[in-house]
Amino acid sequence: MPSEPAAFDASVQLRRLLDSTADAILHVDRGGRVIFANAAAEDLSAGADTAVGRSLAAAFGADFGAALRHLCRRVRETGTAQAADLDHGATATSWSARAFPCGDGASVFLRSLGDGALPTAAERRAMAERQLEALFEHAPVGFAYFDDAGGFARINRWMAEINGLPAEEHIGRRIGDLLPDVALHVMPVIAQIFATGVAPAPFEVYAETLKPPGSKRHFRTGWFPVTDDTGRVVHAGTVVTEITDLRRAEQESDRLAAELDRERRLLRAIIEQMPAGVIVAEAPTGKVILHNSEAERLLGHPISPTSDVSAYGEFGGLHEDGRPYAADEYPLARPLLTGEPTPLMEMRYRRGDGRVTTFMVNAAPVFAPDGRMILSACTFYDISHRAAMERELRRAKDEAERADRAKSRFLAAASHDLRQPMQSLFFFTESLRPHLKDAEGSDRLGRLTNALDALKGLLDSMLDVSRLDANMVEPRLERFPLKAVLEDLRAAYEDRALEKGLAFRVADCTAWTRTDRTLLGRILRNLVENALRYTPEGEIAVTCRSLPERKAALIEVRDTGIGIPAEHLERVWDEFHQVGNPERDREQGLGLGLAIVRRLSMLLDLPVDVDSRVGEGSVFSVETPLAAPDHAAEPPDAHTAPPAADGRRPAAETLVLVIDDDAIVLMGTEGQLQDWGYQTLGAASGAEAARLLRTDGRCPDLILADYRLRAGETGTDAVARVRGLCGPVPTLVLTGETSPETQRTITGLGLGLLHKPVTPTQLRRAVTEALAGGGG
Repeated sequence: MPSEPAAFDASVQLRRLLDSTADAILHVDRGGRVIFANAAAEDLSAGADTAVGRSLAAAFGADFGAALRHLCRRVRETGTAQAADLDHGATATSWSARAFPCGDGASVFLRSLGDGALPTAAERRAMAERQLEALFEHAPVGFAYFDDAGGFARINRWMAEINGLPAEEHIGRRIGDLLPDVALHVMPVIAQIFATGVAPAPFEVYAETLKPPGSKRHFRTGWFPVTDDTGRVVHAGTVVTEITDLRRAEQESDRLAAELDRERRLLRAIIEQMPAGVIVAEAPTGKVILHNSEAERLLGHPISPTSDVSAYGEFGGLHEDGRPYAADEYPLARPLLTGEPTPLMEMRYRRGDGRVTTFMVNAAPVFAPDGRMILSACTFYDISHRAAMERELRRAKDEAERADRAKSRFLAAASHDLRQPMQSLFFFTESLRPHLKDAEGSDRLGRLTNALDALKGLLDSMLDVSRLDANMVEPRLERFPLKAVLEDLRAAYEDRALEKGLAFRVADCTAWTRTDRTLLGRILRNLVENALRYTPEGEIAVTCRSLPERKAALIEVRDTGIGIPAEHLERVWDEFHQVGNPERDREQGLGLGLAIVRRLSMLLDLPVDVDSRVGEGSVFSVETPLAAPDHAAEPPDAHTAPPAADGRRPAAETLVLVIDDDAIVLMGTEGQLQDWGYQTLGAASGAEAARLLRTDGRCPDLILADYRLRAGETGTDAVARVRGLCGPVPTLVLTGETSPETQRTITGLGLGLLHKPVTPTQLRRAVTEALAGGGG
């Protein structure tokens, strides 16, 4: 059997052939409607361009059409071919009509008998035979006649091709011998036709033929009896059409439909189980075709099918100002109107119960393989609880920030206010020294001085830990030479080490680094303080060496102290942990110095380490990154410059201007300076200092100013006012504040800096160096 495309080509050729014949040929469906008509049949039709698609009566006139319809009905009722001679009144011609079953309808052959009398029976038989012969030879379907034993009596070439055997090899041979699988289906039909003269309704056969061998094919078969002049059945006729490709296409269609249905049900189940609302609209209309139950639950109302985007205005979307959304503003509409996805957005929505909630929504277009947009899909979920939580978090954050600012203010005030009276204690204690003549009084004064030194160290440590825990310390990275930091250590601790009988060495260092200069200095000072506290004899050495492979410099503080047991090496970084101080002697501190070192090292990302042996000493190390030298950026350090060898003015001729708004501290500072032989002027503000200098008529040789004055004035403001009168004057700023910002403000102006409380020894050395260097 030819394939479907081949059959189509044959039908086109047949149409051309049938249009060329003088016989009229029709195919009529079960309802009497013409579904095929050749050119001769079209010539018989009346009042229209074509007979196809019209009823027989409409196409050929009432009488002739009714006769044709009656003939076709007899074919359907009997299942056999029928013949009749008909008069066509419109043309006054006679026609021989022969109809036979074909598919679900009937095919009709009409041959003109010309004008006048009807043909004789012999003429009609000859005419019918010629028509049948034409049908056998040219119809693109299989025809065959069988005898009562199932033998082939006649077969056309289409049927022969279906069976896979030449036509002449069929004649006289039984179908059971040639096509046993087919014979199982058709032999009962042949027997029925010969026994009753009635053919069954068309049916389908699925069987194996000789072409191709070993594979079954689908055939549509129609049957009819062939009779002689006496009405006796002489053959069983069949019309066969192969529908294998059709059935395969149907099966594939069924398979695809089942798969599509399975995927649709799976998709529906997935969408239904999603914890978010889903709404899908078809493109381009915007008609909502799918949604899940979660969408209706979230919206608080049923989702009715919509006709187009304009119907979206019935939803409950609200702008922040309470205005309802326009239909084209909904996220579901944007992909339909622009082809672009809707970014993730928040949308307020008035639910069906009147409650207003907040959704997080996004929508995106869905495209077919050919690039056409076919859907817009929108998902959303309720974030009203999250929005409330975010509001609560913002409130808590604001509260925490207010508390943090209050804590910062408290720490600044505590630092300043606690250090102020301590500063007075230092100066008044020192001023007692000349008045104590006996050994017992001097001893008690020494004990008081030591207690004040310990109190100063405790206060510094506690405030530093509080500021670090409050995240109030913000590093300021800069490039600088390590030599400058190490020289600061030498100046600060060399005398103290000598007083304790210890050698103090600081190695030369040419390396540069990039970190926070002030905070690195604090780390190293705490390490040196720790070494001084736990080294009863021997030496303390500060060394520096480069580690090129690590692109770092390693600074080590070595001592010959008591050492640290192995089980304490990790714990020495903990707050309040001390080695060898079970009595908690506060002259040895609180145990906060190394805790501050660890915190600062983590803040600056500078690794610290310790190695120690009991009875031999300890090595604390800090690793800091190397940086390229920048000598042009190296700032002068006037207040640590070495004193001049000569040209120094005698103390009695030196005027020191002291500015402090605390009367007791001002009195103590002036008294201390006067005890050392200096002349002083004391003022509580920059304005008072300027007035006193104008009255005195002299400019000071040194300014000693507190940083925090009254009415928001700072020591640097007061210094600027004095310098406006006298020009550059060496300056030392004393402050009870420890913030890096304050330190940078002061040192950035080239002024010397001292942290309260400052001991008389520290103050005297700083004053001497400032006067000798002429800086600040």
